[in-house]
Amino acid sequence: MNLQPIASVLRACLALALAATTLAAAAAEAPYFPPTDSPDWATTDPAARGWDAAALDRVFAFAQAQGSTGLVIVQGGRLIAERYWPLLPGAASATGGYAALQHGHTPQGWPLEDVASIQKSVISVLVGIARAKGLVDIDRPVSSYLGSGWSRAPADKEALITSRHLLGMASGLDSQFRYEAPAGTRWSYNTAVYGQLAKVLERASGQALGELSAQWLTRPLGMSDSRWVARAGRLRAANDNGFVTTPRDLARLGLLVLNGGTWAGRDVIGDPGWLATSFAPSQPDYAGYGLLWWLNRGGYDAASGTAKKDFRGWFVPGAPADMVAARGHYDRRLYVAPGLALVVVRLGPQAATRHFDQAFWPLLMQAVPGR
Repeated sequence: MNLQPIASVLRACLALALAATTLAAAAAEAPYFPPTDSPDWATTDPAARGWDAAALDRVFAFAQAQGSTGLVIVQGGRLIAERYWPLLPGAASATGGYAALQHGHTPQGWPLEDVASIQKSVISVLVGIARAKGLVDIDRPVSSYLGSGWSRAPADKEALITSRHLLGMASGLDSQFRYEAPAGTRWSYNTAVYGQLAKVLERASGQALGELSAQWLTRPLGMSDSRWVARAGRLRAANDNGFVTTPRDLARLGLLVLNGGTWAGRDVIGDPGWLATSFAPSQPDYAGYGLLWWLNRGGYDAASGTAKKDFRGWFVPGAPADMVAARGHYDRRLYVAPGLALVVVRLGPQAATRHFDQAFWPLLMQAVPGR
């Protein structure tokens, strides 16, 4: 009797069991937080945590081939792996305005970039903090903070637009601030109108955006390379403010989210329900967006395995259903997958593939323990 096939199956089952045990242990261990007063960050051996080393190499090879300037992977707070690359020849010019978003490098060689719409998720966290402090009521009209006439909508229509509507991309305004639909009745991505939230924060707190961000968020998390900058030229047309940061600093923000808004025992957001609110669909007609966070809500029927015909949303079928993301132009990403205790950051110019998320996640899941 040939026992070799049986032995192979047993070895495979044992490997899967060990990987699952490793993943469960990683999820159960106390979360690690890097120090806030230095760039030190505890690293770990991916193989010792059950990661597939060969598959992980393929993840980084893919990221490099896509023109990434940096990719950081963190699990349970510990740095699994990170790599940085110079721009591919012609990459900045090939992706239009990407060159204007580059702000050099840190002394450690980490890229500093205006991360475009990733900033929206930063603002979401700041609004949550302001709400916990009693400074902002997201269900009050925006005009109660900015005064009437901040939009080009009729006064009675403008008076019904709240900060919640801006957070959920449901203001009912177009990019020129003109009235299109009643507030809260439909989802429509609108960066220009979203930008009024920075003004709401400043008026409500009496502080400049950079000051309140440092006091409430970036300093408590040790995001020492992050700052708001005034944009110029075409960038300013969409939004006055740019958020300049590094992959590691964004990973710190992801770690805050992963731990429910707390950092090393400190409740930074101050409202345990804010993230749950942020990660629920903001509008019935679009399942893939919360309060300035993108949601992987699922675009298929799990029972039948078929696509949902009426699904509208952002969907990455290779990623966990609980994955949320901050997404910026040129495929800049901050992913948080709570079930895997995972935070991933990708910066750089436009990826070579047309659908970066859908190509990246299947590769990553091949490397993750127990998958």
